[in-house]
This record gives sequence, structure tokens and C-alpha cells, in this order.
Amino acid sequence: MKKIAQVALAGAIALGGLGAGAVGNLPVPGGHVQKAEAASLAGVSINPTKSYWTNDNVIIIKVSNDNDYEVRLVGQLQYYEDGSWVNKRTPQQWYALPDEKFGIGVDLLAKDGTYRYRMAVYKVTQPKTNYDGTFAGNLYTSNFYVN
Repeated sequence: MKKIAQVALAGAIALGGLGAGAVGNLPVPGGHVQKAEAASLAGVSINPTKSYWTNDNVIIIKVSNDNDYEVRLVGQLQYYEDGSWVNKRTPQQWYALPDEKFGIGVDLLAKDGTYRYRMAVYKVTQPKTNYDGTFAGNLYTSNFYVN
């Protein structure tokens, strides 16, 4: 059965059925993938610096705005509980200038489990008149684990 699953996974990847983000969350022989996958939408990328954290760590997430315009970002930590994602903590907001790259820290977590970070992206094309921007969509990091 294990061999069939490996062949099916290889076939799906070869045919383009699974993207890198999906593969990053699949169990593999010897455990989960160790490197966190980047997520991107509308020229913005977010990436936790690793997949496994302990409760005494501050979660570090890299952010990159590869656009030639400013974006407004609203981030929300989410915890996987009873089959659905639950918001944790207060959302945080940033403005990223064109081609800006920076890191954000998410404070200590008191609960072991599976997390992800949701980032809402807003395109700001007229900063003097509409600084809130136009909603471009949500993007999500690959899952990361705290214990």
C-alpha cells in the first residue's frame, strides 16, 4: 500500500496535480517536510522561516512585496482546532512599499498544535485618497507546528 501511495503521489506531481504548497504539508517517510513553503498572491509573498517551533520561540514570518506599488497587509494567526481554523490574537497591519522585504514576529504561543498565518492583501494605488486600498485576496502560509 505504501508503494502505491508513493507512485500515486509521484504521478500527481509529474502531471501538475499538486503545487509545492500542497506537497509541503504531506507526510513523507521519516516525518513531515522540514522546510516551510512560501505562499504568494498579487506580488506579495509570506513564508514562515521553519515548520517546527517550540512554545518558547517567537514565530518569524518573512514578507516580500515584489510589486511596483504599495500594499496594505492585514495578518492573522490561525490555529487548527476540531476540523476548522480559529483566529488567534488580534490581527496585525502593515504597509509595504514597492520591493520592500521585512520580517514579522508572532509572540509566544501557549498552545501546542498546528498553525498557519493568513495575510489579507490590499493594493494601494492612490495613497493620498484611498489608503485602505483595494482587496486583492487572502494568502496562507503552509502549516507550521508548535510543541
